[in-house]
This record gives sequence, C-alpha cells and structure tokens, in this order.
Amino acid sequence: MLQSREWYKRVTAIPSTTALRGMEGRATDRVVHIIIDGVSQRFLAEVMPDSIKHLKEQGTWADNCHTIWPSITGPAHTAMNSGTYAGTNGVTLPYVVDPKSHAIRQMNCLAESQAESIVEALFRQGLRSAGICGHMNRGMQYFVSEAFVGHHAERVTDAAMQAIDEFDPDYLQIVYFAVDTVQHVYGVDTDAARESLLWVGEEVGRLIEKEAGKRTTFVITADHGMVATTTNVTELLTPLLEKLGLTWHGYGRFALLWGDSPQSQLQELKDAVDSHPHLSKVVHAVWSKDEELAILGARGECYGSGTILLKPGYAINSSSSGSHPGNHGGYTKDEILVPLIFSGAGVKAHQELGFAETVDIAPTICALLGCEAPRDAEGRVLDVFAEAKHRRDLKEPNSERVEALVKLLG
Repeated sequence: MLQSREWYKRVTAIPSTTALRGMEGRATDRVVHIIIDGVSQRFLAEVMPDSIKHLKEQGTWADNCHTIWPSITGPAHTAMNSGTYAGTNGVTLPYVVDPKSHAIRQMNCLAESQAESIVEALFRQGLRSAGICGHMNRGMQYFVSEAFVGHHAERVTDAAMQAIDEFDPDYLQIVYFAVDTVQHVYGVDTDAARESLLWVGEEVGRLIEKEAGKRTTFVITADHGMVATTTNVTELLTPLLEKLGLTWHGYGRFALLWGDSPQSQLQELKDAVDSHPHLSKVVHAVWSKDEELAILGARGECYGSGTILLKPGYAINSSSSGSHPGNHGGYTKDEILVPLIFSGAGVKAHQELGFAETVDIAPTICALLGCEAPRDAEGRVLDVFAEAKHRRDLKEPNSERVEALVKLLG
C-alpha cells in the first residue's frame, strides 16, 4: 500500500509553522482578521451583533478609525492589507479613465499593488496565511475566492473553518461582502441591511466558538462605510462643470476633474458652490490633487486636477459607475469612519484607542505575530498589547495629520 511508503508520507505531509508559535515576541498563535465590507462605525454600533459586542467588551477598540480615500473596495482593501496609502501602493481607483479618449481600464488590486502585503511580509518571515474572499492573494498559500463562495455568509464561514482545520494558518483573513451588497441594492439603514449584519454576526459567533480555548486574536474592521444615494445630481452639476471648461468622470459619490488651468478652474468651482444655495446643499467639497488629495495620500496622475465630492444622499454618475440606493467613495463620516476591534490573545481588555487609520492594521497584526511590518507600510503599530514586552516600535499618531484629516472630514 502506498500509505506505508516513506516517500508517500513525505510528499503528502502538510508543512506546519507551529514550532514558530512559541517564538520570542509573539503575542498570539493565530490572528483571524474579519472584514465586514461596507459597514460604517455608526451602523455597527447601532446594530451591534452579540458576538462582536462580546469581542469589543473584552478587547481594545477605536471608534475613530479612518479608512483611506477613495473609500472604494479595491483601494481600501489594498491600503489595509499593505499599510500604505493609495498613492504609494498604486491601487488608486477601481478603474482609470483617460480624460481625452474616455477609455476605461479596470484595475486589478490583486495583481497591481506595488506594496508588500501582510501575507507577503509573513511569508518571507516563515509564517503562513489563508484568505477567504479577500482582495489579497500574493503570498497567500491557501485562498478561496469570492467567485467560489459568493456573498453567502454561512458559506464564507464554512470555508474559513475548513481552512483552520486543513491548513492551520497563522493569519486568516475573512471578508464578508453580504452587508455591502445588501446596502447597495436595498439601501442604507434598511431592515435588510440590519438583518444582513446580524447574519454576519452569527457567523462571527461560529468562529469565536471554533477558536475557544486557543491563543487566537480576532480583528474586526471594515474597508469603508456607506451612505444613501437617493438623488442623482449629474444633470445639475454637468452644465456648471462644462461652463468652467472642466472635463469630468463620475464615480458615484465623487467626480474626478481635469482642466487646462486647474488652480483657477477649481477656485471658480468652489466660488460657484459657495454662492449657490442649492449647490452648497449638494457639494461636500472641491479638492485639489496637489493639496487635499496629497494630504490624504491619494497621489497620481489618474486623479486628474482634483475632485468634487458630494454630501450624503447625492450621486454623480458616468455610464461606468452605475446607480445604487446606497453607495460609497466620498469623504463623509459614514463613509470614512469604520469599526476597529482587537480582541483575544495578547490584547488588552476594556481599552479604547484614540485616533487610528486602517493603514495601521497591517503593522499591528504583524507585531502581534512577532514579525516585521510590511516593507512599505506607512501606518503605525497600535498599542493593543496586554504585555509590555510586546510593545515594540509604538508611535503616537502624527498630530498634524490627525488635525488635517479631522478638518477635511468636517
């Protein structure tokens, strides 16, 4: 029988990294990183499934965690997974538009990120990772795609539990897309949205039960939030943008702008918004590529001359962006402020963090696992550690950046 042969045993054995779990500086055996796509901090706080409430009460959390701009799935996941801003990792938009030809090129965040991710950092340091439905697979030794299990929360959890049983990863990322999908289709703050979040909460409870008694750390967060977009203002804004000589492309919650004299054209647009009562109710901000977008880390020629962002309730669409009763991509509190919870092995209990950003998640997860942060990380290691010996390389947030982000958020 083949099973009795030495060579058969050798080639069928699955390598393990359990020997590394007792290494110096490691606060946990496994990190389970759960991303509930499209959930704002406010919406989670209002619905708060029991399982997540339990993790928050027993852990360290931040109610003032900022995601990146643009607050869109591909760029936001890439920033979280690498600890870098969009201008650094190169995943700047879901698709890039040529303002002259209007040609559209889809971006593939799985392939095009120029920054090292959590899993690549862990891989080069001897640890292994698994991912279910995520937007990160380079260096991932075990990966189940969104295309395979869809947005069915129970199937996602089943796949995650199978990954634990069969692969025993040091880092497991799980993305639940159900709530995001429901809000896009049925709207924000609807019964359907609440029910879908409670459904995901039940699945998180299954994972907590699965890891009971183990040295496991849970991280709960989201890539972005969501706002209602019940009023389309494309026809309202188009004549003004054309009058000012601005070429534009709508991404739903914002439009990118191109102009031959961008500084003066953007200023004229700001003046027009300020002087027009109806426009001022619709427009959240007009930002320049070289000023506000640069502060946010959104650097690159693809951002044109700047952007016009809308207040909650409004959308500006091009044919490629579609129309939804719920959407994201802007810079309002319900789009930018996302939940962040660390709970379990190695984490302080009953501790609230102050300011945090989603780019801080990758360096902090790597630190929990006793590893170096991704090489390109711009985020910082958050002080979530229960024991002083694990508190390495902690930094306070940059006060000037915090002040600037708070001012932009309004």
